[in-house]
Amino acid sequence: MTSSLKLQSGNYRWKTSLTLARRVGTFLILCLSAWYVYAHRQDLKIILTVSWTSVAWLLLASVLNTLSNAAQCVCVYKALGAPMKIWESFHLSNLSSAVGLFVSQGTTITKTIYLKSRYQVPFSKAPAIYLGLLVVFFIIGAMMITAHISFAALRGIEVPFIYWLVLAGAAISLILLKMDVPLLAKWLPGRAGKMVSLFAEGWKCIRGNRSCLVMACVCQVFIFVTAGLRIYLAYRAMGLEINPISAVSVAVFVHFSGLLMLTPGNLGVQEAVYGYLTVTEGMSFANGVAVSALIRGVDLVATAFLAPIAWYILFYRRGIHISRSEISAVHEEGAAK
Repeated sequence: MTSSLKLQSGNYRWKTSLTLARRVGTFLILCLSAWYVYAHRQDLKIILTVSWTSVAWLLLASVLNTLSNAAQCVCVYKALGAPMKIWESFHLSNLSSAVGLFVSQGTTITKTIYLKSRYQVPFSKAPAIYLGLLVVFFIIGAMMITAHISFAALRGIEVPFIYWLVLAGAAISLILLKMDVPLLAKWLPGRAGKMVSLFAEGWKCIRGNRSCLVMACVCQVFIFVTAGLRIYLAYRAMGLEINPISAVSVAVFVHFSGLLMLTPGNLGVQEAVYGYLTVTEGMSFANGVAVSALIRGVDLVATAFLAPIAWYILFYRRGIHISRSEISAVHEEGAAK
């Protein structure tokens, strides 16, 4: 009993320290971002040159990207036993993205609660298969980066070191899949071991369903391509030139960086990633920040318009609510798994 209480006390202190560190880090990143915007306000005025026609094209690309995500989720939902259609998945993707802007892990929580309420999918099953999708994410992302590097090599173009680093990271992740994951989970302490166990279970579920695996891979290609199209259009909207293949690689890298959600919506972090990658393309850091701000703004407009519609269709008409007890249940059952 005493050792159990000590373990619980240690976990509580660790969670409290992590939460405090995250809040302090978020505050510092947001302060630094605000300072940068103020200091470079003249450079960032390039956003004001964007035409409404360009905004319309960006909105279309944003919707196509969400549709690609929704299509991938359809096959995952069916693997969970939820016979969801593409437009229902599309609405759920929009609503969960909106919640994710304000609530930590809001995207997963919203989808998990809806699947439980609508299709009786246990809270513990959905997070596992979402983690399993990370394998597909890494495989297709690595292939996209490899294609970019090969294309650049054929044309005699020097590839920035960061792309080699990302490719190496993806390759190492795939190599780890060959290890005995359940044994690895036992070696890792606490929450890390539980996450690895969930990851292994989710990947096993997807890999065991060939049609789901193939569909998830195809949709992941479309997710990266439509994200790359959006980035390409954003650069062009401000009179900046970028190779379409490079735009797709930037999209892959930005998606990879999104795995470390340091601030709400990765605000500030995403802008720094765009800025750095834009410098590797021969443009200024401020140009990259402007591109990120434009894409973020267009996505927010799309979400602000589509999320209320999704909430009315999926939750309000069906009497589904997201309560604190359900959020706690998602966390507890996922951790217990």
